[in-house]
Amino acid sequence: PAAPTAAPAKKKQKPEQPPSQRLFMGNLPLVITAQKLRGTLGAGNVEAVEWITDRASGAFYGSAFVKMKSVGHAKGVLERARGAKGLR
Repeated sequence: PAAPTAAPAKKKQKPEQPPSQRLFMGNLPLVITAQKLRGTLGAGNVEAVEWITDRASGAFYGSAFVKMKSVGHAKGVLERARGAKGLR
């Protein structure tokens, strides 16, 4: 008789994250300002910008976390970003 085969391993699914007001923005120009970023995303819709920098030198890495006023505003940014050419 043939040896029993093991069932294929199931991939662990990540738990679905609740919608968030906080977005990760990567590949930002190294010379971008908070004013330019806020203007691009909708100045009245941005609550805070947290720049990601090198701990030792303080150099900007080209990434930031942006907190929007609402989950709806964050979703709107994501929808507009699909197919966009970027902030350059």
